[in-house]
Amino acid sequence: MRYNVCVKPMSTLSSFEAYMRNGLFYVDKTEFAYNMLRQRSAVPFFFLARPRRWGKTLMVSTLEAALRGRRELFDGLFLGASDYGFEPCPVIRLDMSQLTVSDPIEETRSHLTSMIAEAAAAYGVSIDPRSAPGNALQMALSGIAARGKGCAAILIDEYDTPLQDSLYLKGGEPVRDMIRDFYARLKPCSDLISFLFITGVTRMNNQSIFSKLNNLRDLTFDPDYSSIAGYTQIELERYFTEGFDEFSAVTGRDREWLIGELERWYDGYRFADGAESVYNPVSINSFFDMSYGRMRFGSYWASTASSRMIYDLARRHPFMFLPGETKRINEGVLQNFMIEDFASDAFLSEEQVYGYLYLAGYLTMDRHAGRDILLRIPDHEVELVICEVLARLYVEETHPSIADGLRKALSSDDMDAFSSGLRDLLLIPPYDARVSLERYYQSLIYVVLRLMDGVDVRCEAHTANGRADLIVQYGHRLIVIELKLNGSAEDAIAQIEDRRYWEGSGLSGRDVYLLGINIDDSDNLSISWIGKRL
Repeated sequence: MRYNVCVKPMSTLSSFEAYMRNGLFYVDKTEFAYNMLRQRSAVPFFFLARPRRWGKTLMVSTLEAALRGRRELFDGLFLGASDYGFEPCPVIRLDMSQLTVSDPIEETRSHLTSMIAEAAAAYGVSIDPRSAPGNALQMALSGIAARGKGCAAILIDEYDTPLQDSLYLKGGEPVRDMIRDFYARLKPCSDLISFLFITGVTRMNNQSIFSKLNNLRDLTFDPDYSSIAGYTQIELERYFTEGFDEFSAVTGRDREWLIGELERWYDGYRFADGAESVYNPVSINSFFDMSYGRMRFGSYWASTASSRMIYDLARRHPFMFLPGETKRINEGVLQNFMIEDFASDAFLSEEQVYGYLYLAGYLTMDRHAGRDILLRIPDHEVELVICEVLARLYVEETHPSIADGLRKALSSDDMDAFSSGLRDLLLIPPYDARVSLERYYQSLIYVVLRLMDGVDVRCEAHTANGRADLIVQYGHRLIVIELKLNGSAEDAIAQIEDRRYWEGSGLSGRDVYLLGINIDDSDNLSISWIGKRL
């Protein structure tokens, strides 16, 4: 059985018709299409932002099939059994991720006009290839209506891709101006549009589709559409039963164990306050895809694209993460980005950094707190990605010998070398990248040790007598670490001994090593430590 992953060419992966025609496994999301389509006489324009590879294009394809009247494709699905009439209407579908973004601008302009002209030609409307894209759209819509075809539906997928691509193009501003002008034409053409669905990763406030389309409904944070992409717990257990059985047969693990591990690795995304969390669809599909011989845990979604964005954000604005930690931002941040905010040399506030990580799928909503939103890392897969990027940025690329030394020290049970290596690690960040917070240094140790094979590291570890900053287990060795900022290593080691953090930690080890570290950044940064074996 194949799960929403087609072993055909990549272009078919997001084709609703390909799923139906080839008998591929499909989790029924057509109720969301029905809810949009039945409202189009009152609210005809919709926008949805979701992270990349989260099923936006598949929903566009689903809507296209319904709007074209392809009832036969919906047998056995919610929409097929509903009262939707499947009256066909003209459809102009534009995949903006396929748009060539180039300098000079003429190639981009010509490509977009050609996309519009190709869609219009299916309804007998000819477009002058020399036309500006905005004019081409107006001619297409008016021409379709003049031929008695009625008002057309417009589906624009990944609207923000060419805007962001232009930021990495020398002389990209004319491209952005042209794209903005194209979107601005949607407003004067609104009487000729029967339905509009736009997808993207970000909501950019300086785009006319948000400022001028007064009847645009934004589904991004709408609780009624919070699971339009991703799989709920019910969907996972209902649709993937055969996969559970196959996994159990191969591994001997029971269903409950597998559900728990899938939840830890891939669940935790929330797109509306109080909404049910959903699983990452790419990762779940890839895990169960027998055609690739998988059925093993891994960073599937994270590996579908470069981590350049996280790396760039960390390079431009120091940030830190600890497991279970939440980040607070004002909800207005997520709706007030400008395209220029994403330029590689633009200043970003801390709130903007975390907001961008949310939009890209590396953070998710934990809950609302008044006008603020608390964000957190959604799952184990994303935590690994963030740790890898931060470790590479702060240590691996600049001081690989320190990371290697820590590995060797653990392997040889040389606690003096390990402690000295942690001191060297904390001295790595330059003065303008450091944050004068204990948890900044705590995070730095965590992300480096987290990636080492055979190392189990817990941050803010709950014990019978309080929370230890870090508890590390490697083989027979249990290492308890307490940090102090502008205090003393003596106080740190005394706190560990007084509270006996190694007891009731949930970790076991024959040998226990206590390590108290003080970070003094009151003047020049200096690190002192005291280690003690039990």
